[in-house]
Amino acid sequence: MKINKKAALHNLGCKVNAYETEAMQQILENAGYEIVPFTEYADVYVVNTCSVTNMADRKSRQMLHKAKKMNPDAIVVGAGCYVQTKEAEALLDDTVDIVIGNNKKHELLAMIEAYENDHGKCGNVIDINHEKQEYEEMFLERTAEHTRAFIKVQDGCNQFCSYCIIPFARGRVRSRNSEDVIREVKRLAEHGFREIVLTGIHLSSYGVDTGDDLLHLIREVHKVLPDTAIWLGGPEVSYDARKVLEDLLAALREEYANTDPELSLTLEPLGHEADQAMDEASGRRCAELMYLLPYGVMKYDSCDRDVILNSVNTVRVTCENGVVEYEQMIRSPIDAYKWELVDRLRILAELTGASLVVQDSYAGWPFRKDSPLQQLCCQVYNRLTGQELKIEKLNSCAETGEIAGAIPDMDIVALAPWGRGAHTPREHLDLDTLQPFWEFLTALLRAMCEEA
Repeated sequence: MKINKKAALHNLGCKVNAYETEAMQQILENAGYEIVPFTEYADVYVVNTCSVTNMADRKSRQMLHKAKKMNPDAIVVGAGCYVQTKEAEALLDDTVDIVIGNNKKHELLAMIEAYENDHGKCGNVIDINHEKQEYEEMFLERTAEHTRAFIKVQDGCNQFCSYCIIPFARGRVRSRNSEDVIREVKRLAEHGFREIVLTGIHLSSYGVDTGDDLLHLIREVHKVLPDTAIWLGGPEVSYDARKVLEDLLAALREEYANTDPELSLTLEPLGHEADQAMDEASGRRCAELMYLLPYGVMKYDSCDRDVILNSVNTVRVTCENGVVEYEQMIRSPIDAYKWELVDRLRILAELTGASLVVQDSYAGWPFRKDSPLQQLCCQVYNRLTGQELKIEKLNSCAETGEIAGAIPDMDIVALAPWGRGAHTPREHLDLDTLQPFWEFLTALLRAMCEEA
C-alpha cells in the first residue's frame, strides 16, 4: 500500500550525521513517502541535529521551529546529538513532536506510526553514556553524491576531551562489523560509485571494542574493490588520531610497495575550525578586542545603587566556518543607554578590524498584575512573616525573558536570595538571606502542590 505523504529532511553537522540522514531518507522512501526539499510543504519534517557548539544547538532549534512554521499540522522529528544531550529541553519544545536520540534512528518509521496512532508526543532517547550499546546498523544503496559514497563504520568516542561534548552525545566507541561494511561497499559500487569514504566519529578507534582494526578493514575493502579509491573521514582532530592514521598509511605503503607501486596514499587534514580562525594575526586582533570590550555594570541609579540602569554581559564566544564570534548582551530599561553602548562597540569593531551585527533585543518579561503565582507568593510571605509583601521594583532578566518568549502563557516569578555587585566580577550572595529565602521557597512549593 502506497503512502500518499511527503517528507523533508535537513542535516546539521558532520559526515556521520549526513550518512544517517540519507539512511533515514531511504527508510522513508522505501515506506512510500515522497521526499521533497526542506523548504517545501511536507507532512513529516526530520531534522538531524548537531550539538558540537552552542551555535549548533541554536541552529538545531531554529530548523525545528522553521519546520513547524512551514506546516503547523506536520509531524516534526528532532533526531541526533542536540536532542540526545538536551532531551528535557527538546521534550518541552511544543514544535517538536517526536524526539529520537542517537542509536535509535533506525526506529524512525515505527515512531512516526506510533505518533499517528496516539497523537501524543513521543521520545526515544536512551542513556547512551551508561548503558552498553551495540552498533546501530543502517544501510545505504545510493547517496546524494554522484561518484563518492560515504559509509559509516564507527560511532562513539572514548577520549573525553575537556572541551568536547561528543562522547556524551554519541556514547562509547562502537564498531561496525566488517562483513556488513563490505556488503554495503559492494552494493554502492554496483550503483556506479568509484570512491568510498569510510567515516566515523572517532575513526582511528575502529575495532577497539571488537578486536578488529582500521587497517584490516581497509585491506578488506581494497581486496573486494581494488579499483575503488578509499578515503578516510571524520570529525576527530586529536594528535592520537593523526598518529594512528600516519602509522596506518605507512603500513599500507610498505604492504603494497611491490604489488602496486603507483598506489597513492596521503593524509590531508582539513584543519580544525579554531585553528583556521585563530592564526597569529587574527588571534592578536581578537585579544585586543576582548580586552577593550565593555563588561559588567555601566550605570547605576543615582538614588539606589541596587538598581542597575545599564549593563553588558558576555553571552558566548564561538568559532564556526573560520569566523570567531564574540556575542554580548546589553541590558537596560532605557533605550538611549543601549544605543550609547552600541555606538561604542561599533567604534571598537572598526578599530580592531571586526564587524558588528546588532540583533533584536532578548524577549521581555511582561509584568502581569493578575499573576496567580505572584498572588500566591504574597500569601505565603504573609503567613510566614505576618507582613504584607510589597513589590518595590520590576526587573526583566534574560533567563525569564527567554522562557516567557518560548512559552508565552507560562506564569513566571523569579526568586533569589539577596545579592550584591550584580553583573560584575564581584557579584556575590548575601549569606544572611539564604536561610529565610530557603524557608520561603519550600513553603511556596508546598502551597503550589496543595493548589494543584
